[in-house]
Formats: sequence, C-alpha cells, structure tokens
Amino acid sequence: MTPKQKKLMDTALALFQKRGFKSVTVEEICRTADVSKMTFYKHFRNKEDLVLQIIKHLYEGAIDEGKTILKSSKPHRERIADLLEWKIQMLDQFTPPMLLDMKDFDPALMHFIQEKSSESLSLFEDFIRDGQKDGVFRENLNIGFLMHIFQILSNSFFSENLEQYFTSYEDYIREYLDFLFYGLADRESKT
Repeated sequence: MTPKQKKLMDTALALFQKRGFKSVTVEEICRTADVSKMTFYKHFRNKEDLVLQIIKHLYEGAIDEGKTILKSSKPHRERIADLLEWKIQMLDQFTPPMLLDMKDFDPALMHFIQEKSSESLSLFEDFIRDGQKDGVFRENLNIGFLMHIFQILSNSFFSENLEQYFTSYEDYIREYLDFLFYGLADRESKT
C-alpha cells in the first residue's frame, strides 16, 4: 500500500465512521486528505471500491487476530474473555452510521461481509465443539441452533432501533456478547 493510498483510506475511514458511506463524497475525501481526485482514481475505481478495500483491510486483520485468540493454548474460559474484548475492539471500528449504510450500499461489500461472517462462524463453531470436549460448554448444546441464533443477533447490528435501549454503541456490543457467552446468568457465576 502506498503512502497516498493509506492516507486516502485512513481519511475516508474517519469520515465514514462519523457519517457513514453514503453521505461522504470522493471530493470530500480528497480535500480532507489533501490529495487530488486523479490520485484517488489512480488507487481506487470509485468510492465503492475504496469502501470495499477499507472493509477488507479491517476484516482481514480482525479475523487473523480472532483466529489467534481462538487457537491459543489458554483455557476456554480465558479465551472467552479475550474473545469478548477482541470483538468489542473489532466492532468499535464499525460505527452505527457505517453499519446502517452497509446493508444496502454495495452488493460486493455485503457479499464480502457475508463471506467473512461465515468464516467467523465456522471458527466459532470449532471453538464451541472444542469447549464441549473440554467440558466448558454443555455436551447437549445444539450447535446448529446456536449458530442460527448467533446469525440473527449479528444481523441486529444493522437495525436502527437499537439506540433506544443503549446509551452507547459499546454498551450494545457488550450486552450482545455477554448474552451470547453467558446467557441470562451472571458473568461471575460462569467464570
């Protein structure tokens, strides 16, 4: 990645995090990055290509980090705590304006996200199965059902109605992940 390409991506990400993808223009990105439109189009076909490259960069780094946590030799309970913090940090990069714009911004973007979500679910499923073998998770846990519920909860990130229940996006992420990993029980009673 060239320095100008990185500058464009960093600048665009900061703007997208504030206002989403749709309301930010190529002209605004170039002006804020102090880069010409010619330079922009030398690196990206259009704004959709820029968005896709940014999301790919964020996801691929996050997936690698998630794999490291899931495959570490730490006990499952410690990895759950690490996974919660990792997921919060990862999702913190995707602000509500970005998430709301993702669902209908560009089909290539949604295809990429669905592909990476499937990869993440597969890793998570392996983690659950290993936890069952180690006695951390119930043996009779219906993993297919769990993955279905996990997918439904993940899709809720694209809902506009969530802000009525939480004071911040981070609060929502923490509640979501606590519910996923600890259910209705107190976190302390499970660790």
